[in-house]
Amino acid sequence: MPRPRVRAASRRLTAWAVCAAAALALAGCDLWLADRVAMLPRPASWQALPLRALVSESAVHAEAIEICTKARCGYDAVVAQFSAEGEAARHLEAVLAQPRRLTADLRRRQRNPKVPPAQAVVETFASGDWKGLQIRMSGGAGARQVYGVAAGRRDGGKLAVTIVVAAPGPGRALVGAVMR
Repeated sequence: MPRPRVRAASRRLTAWAVCAAAALALAGCDLWLADRVAMLPRPASWQALPLRALVSESAVHAEAIEICTKARCGYDAVVAQFSAEGEAARHLEAVLAQPRRLTADLRRRQRNPKVPPAQAVVETFASGDWKGLQIRMSGGAGARQVYGVAAGRRDGGKLAVTIVVAAPGPGRALVGAVMR
């Protein structure tokens, strides 16, 4: 039977090892909170998301992603900002110019037979330098409505892309606020 001193030392060593492993694991996570989205209404209500976990090494770079919940903003919403250069930027511009492609992708999506199908309208979007797609969806579980815009604008060789998704009224206001 081990002596009490040895057991206590063993417990301290185990506790220290667990704490050291946890510290190393957290340091390895490299959580990275990006820039905040400019011009959001009531910015203190919005929560920035850590980006390292959401975007791996890619030609598209996440600049900022923020969410706001109904409890804090009165509606659920997400605003995301990305950037790309070169071939990735040209590809994104092509995707943002094809409302029929997104409509076809939405129709191909498998549906749950127990949930009424959602209706989607996808159209081109333009506001100042911003060009892309807007989508209005309704139906599905709970007969909800959602409005979204994915649009990009050039800044030299760089393409800035902003995505806004929320309920129709707040969604339009958010688009007007962040896509200036």
